Amino acid sequence: MTMLNVDNVSRRFGGLQATRNVCFQVNRGEIVSLIGPNGAGKTTMFNMITGFVTPNEGEITFDGVSVGHLKPHKIAQLGIVRSFQITNVFSGLTVRENLVTAHYLRARGSFLETMFNTSSARARDRDVQENVDSILTLVGLQELAEEEARNLAYGKLRLLEIAIGLSAAPRLLLLDEPAAGLNTEESVRLVALLRHICRELDITILLVEHDMNVVMEVSDRVVVLNFGEKIAEGTPADIRSNAAVIEAYLGGSLEVSGEAAHA
Repeated sequence: MTMLNVDNVSRRFGGLQATRNVCFQVNRGEIVSLIGPNGAGKTTMFNMITGFVTPNEGEITFDGVSVGHLKPHKIAQLGIVRSFQITNVFSGLTVRENLVTAHYLRARGSFLETMFNTSSARARDRDVQENVDSILTLVGLQELAEEEARNLAYGKLRLLEIAIGLSAAPRLLLLDEPAAGLNTEESVRLVALLRHICRELDITILLVEHDMNVVMEVSDRVVVLNFGEKIAEGTPADIRSNAAVIEAYLGGSLEVSGEAAHA
């Protein structure tokens, strides 16, 4: 079942054509990677899907609802949640406090309920704390729950970024380079985590990623952009052998190693 449909979407910034007539779909239960060289239009596409940039032409629909001209908070309330690398982490708050803050989309109550600490407000707070504990356990941060985010190692910050996204109750989770800066062991754990989020939590994932080992291991399908246009789409095996993709990456960045090379 199609969850996200990008239909002939174009965006210009002055004389720069950032994307041109891009089409692709993300089906429920999939992990889809959006890849391409620097300047290919990936970030612009993410910005259009999440409402931070409006398409000049084309349409973006989510479960049949047109979202291309909605504000970001309205799109998030529909269930499209995006990570912004570590820029959405409050460095002075603890890991737990970061997740509690991110729950505002799903735990919003009235001002009077909060001010008078009503039974419904207390029940909502308990639900939030239980959900926070569940997410911390899932991503492996439960032992660092009371640690300030500023003190986390880089790999742990990447996990906190994903945890913050999960706290907003996404149906479609957009991840912006979740493997950036991770070592090989951390990348392997990331692949397992993303698979679990998708298969066990029923959260569909669209990610922009430059680590081709991660892309080839985790993706059901891969969409490739170059100079703002889609040049290929298919399974990881299809993409690995696609001549246009290899040319776009100049033969180097598409190389994979280990088990991913034989997937």
